[in-house]
Amino acid sequence: MLRRRILLGILSLVAWSRGASLRAQAAERQDLTPNSELSLVAESNGLRPGGATTVALRVTMEKGWHTYWTNPGDAGLPLAAQWSVPAGVTVSTLRFPAPHVLPQPPLMSYGYEGELYVLADVSVSAAVPVGTVLTVAADVDFLVCAEVCLPASGHVEWKTRALAQPTPSRFASAIANTRTRLAQDGIEWTTSAWRDGSRIVVRAYAPSLTGSNTPRKPYLVPDSTGVLAHEAVQRVAWMGDTVVLSLTADKHLSDSVTTFTGVLLNDVDAPTRGVQLTLALQRKPPAAASRVLALLDAPGVVESGGANMATTASTGATALPLTDLPASADMGVALALLLAFVGGLILNLMPCVFPVLSIKILAFVERGGDNDGGAIGRRHAMVFTAGVLTTFWALAGVLLALRAGGAQLGWGFQLQSPAVVTVMALVVFALALNLSGVFTMGMSLTRLGAVGAGDRYSDSFLTGLLAVVVATPCTAPFMGAALGYALTQHAAIGMAVFTALGLGLAAPYIVFASSPSLLRKLPRPGPW
Repeated sequence: MLRRRILLGILSLVAWSRGASLRAQAAERQDLTPNSELSLVAESNGLRPGGATTVALRVTMEKGWHTYWTNPGDAGLPLAAQWSVPAGVTVSTLRFPAPHVLPQPPLMSYGYEGELYVLADVSVSAAVPVGTVLTVAADVDFLVCAEVCLPASGHVEWKTRALAQPTPSRFASAIANTRTRLAQDGIEWTTSAWRDGSRIVVRAYAPSLTGSNTPRKPYLVPDSTGVLAHEAVQRVAWMGDTVVLSLTADKHLSDSVTTFTGVLLNDVDAPTRGVQLTLALQRKPPAAASRVLALLDAPGVVESGGANMATTASTGATALPLTDLPASADMGVALALLLAFVGGLILNLMPCVFPVLSIKILAFVERGGDNDGGAIGRRHAMVFTAGVLTTFWALAGVLLALRAGGAQLGWGFQLQSPAVVTVMALVVFALALNLSGVFTMGMSLTRLGAVGAGDRYSDSFLTGLLAVVVATPCTAPFMGAALGYALTQHAAIGMAVFTALGLGLAAPYIVFASSPSLLRKLPRPGPW
């Protein structure tokens, strides 16, 4: 019995010691930097007394994972480090390269994927003797995120010596490349910014911003939260060396905020450099505000979700610095009405409108004019015009109301709705099948074009409605400036400009209906 108890005691002791060993090994194997690796690297192989070198906290992340910039955006935390250095050694603040824009609907984050070098300069006192062993250490905390966010931390060290002539390390090239991606001081930039309702408009001018230095897809990343709505789209346009941006203010931004800072990225899709800007918010818009807003609200500048922006540039245009935007640049109501009318005329030839409206011309040609001098045709043309104007007024009313409520919308805004696009596609597809003889309906869609074929004025009205609906994906010359002006003015002026655009769209049909003899000059349609 005694021997058995001794044997059980020995086995228990072995089991306990084995368990303790396994627990220790498990603790050693604990991954403090999940889905990433952390290290401290240096630009040189040593430190020269009286000099400085650059070190980097190097984070490499697995595919699909990211970490954050100093302003993480809507969620996240930036990398932070606590340094431990010997006497005579100092470390500067961390310097982050220009961030990437990381949309995570409905949130927006700013950070990095793949590999990140966060730089700091290490300086050594001239009193440190050559040959002294120096250890630069840091305790680092950061987040790595994908579908979930995991905290990461680590203790990293760089053990080196004080050398009379340090040489570059194998990381020198990567650190030098990161240095080029740091935000540059925007001292040469001239900027202005002002609030326009719920948005902030920014103009930035730099003489060197031409040629290869012209930003492809500029994007402004604020240095702190609470200034801009990170998740909102940014509208951007430029001409020569002037960049104009429309940003959405954070809903909690106080009127007392007079300045804010941010980094202007050169390319939102693949930023390689950025410019640090300090922007003073003016209480009143500048004299040329209406022209700037017209440029931003022009149909050519398209809003898109998240960070994906469509930009417009004036190829070969004369540079337009801030000082060349006088108050006299405002186009005025008369010119806006004229440009809208001409734009409406040209809109008839655009690919969105021409196939549908050609049905109406075919109806005129088939009639060959009216024995009554075109009285019936004129009445149908006027009803068609009423359909056009009614639809333009409805679109303009909704658009102006939404913009008054703070929405940043422009021409064709309804096409941002998948449901609207789907319905339009089905209607046009059904019209094509019907005209091709695939099927025939009692209330055939072809009747939408049968102006003057009888007394069905409702068909003419519906044709005018359809013409405007299918016209919204297209723009015509002169339309952009006119509509951009309309959207920055009082609602009455805006409605007048949209009315002129509708009259321009309907004008050719009024002319043909009033002078049926002109129809003989049109080419005859070929066989279907």
